[in-house]
Amino acid sequence: MLVSHRFRFIFLKTEKTASSSLYTAFRDIILEHDKPYAADWSVRRQLMRQNVDLGSVSFSGRSGAVRRRLPRLSGLHRHGYATDLRAFLGPDLFDRYTVITSERNPWDRQVSLFAHRQNKDERPSGRAFASAMRSPLYNLLHHNRLRNWEIYSIDDRVCAHHVIRFENLHEDFRMVIKDIGLDPDRYALPHRRGGNRSDEGRYRDLYTDDVRDLVGRWYRREIKHFGYRF
Repeated sequence: MLVSHRFRFIFLKTEKTASSSLYTAFRDIILEHDKPYAADWSVRRQLMRQNVDLGSVSFSGRSGAVRRRLPRLSGLHRHGYATDLRAFLGPDLFDRYTVITSERNPWDRQVSLFAHRQNKDERPSGRAFASAMRSPLYNLLHHNRLRNWEIYSIDDRVCAHHVIRFENLHEDFRMVIKDIGLDPDRYALPHRRGGNRSDEGRYRDLYTDDVRDLVGRWYRREIKHFGYRF
């Protein structure tokens, strides 16, 4: 999660959607002009005591299990939710920013997550993937059901003005850079991670019919909203 006061944008960092590359790009844009504060409630209180307008300050989320589980207590996580950030900034300020996020076909995204959890360079096997998706223990221990929808929605409605699609990553990124008032030819999207898959995106081969339907139920909201197909 990033907030840029100069360019008036918010970047909500989802998971397994090239978000690390996007985060790096948007963070570097902010760092050209500013040093973001940690999006902690203690920092917010200090700024307010100093009569600092939050609209003149950039922020960034941080990592940590406490932040992920209790953002209203300590501060906002790097994958913080729009609802929590809106409470942090205040509705009037939040609603004046351009909100940017990223998304990916959930069936492809789930295979990418599994490969990342396996930490292997070779293509995962269909049997191992199906077994893990069906396993309550694996789902409990491995943060296996991503909550991207909650990151970029408020009251179950998408609040992002721009959703960069993984499937159209570079073109969408250039469009967003132009929309926030910058020259898209000046900013390159860095390549990060992505070393856990060698299947060239052939995610369908790993699915059985029941696991396809299971993952479809998990992510029915983003599938319906964005029109994704298996």
